Amino acid sequence: MFNPLIYDLKPHYSAMSKSAVKISSDLLSNPLCEQEPSFLEMVTAFDTAMKRMDSFNQEKVNQIQKTVIEPLKKCIPGQEHF
Repeated sequence: MFNPLIYDLKPHYSAMSKSAVKISSDLLSNPLCEQEPSFLEMVTAFDTAMKRMDSFNQEKVNQIQKTVIEPLKKCIPGQEHF
């Protein structure tokens, strides 16, 4: 039998990526960034990496939807409602 949990991937990946971006954004607004240039440089690099990761994850989720989930809907009877 088909496991409908595969359909839960998109919201979980999205939430995880958005949380990482939020954490890096919050770190950038930390007063320590103003006091320590090396900390600001590290946090800026982290923020850039998290934004790239978020973009990559969104693309990955969309590809999973197109290449796995949509074809499974067509192949497995009774799963069209997912």
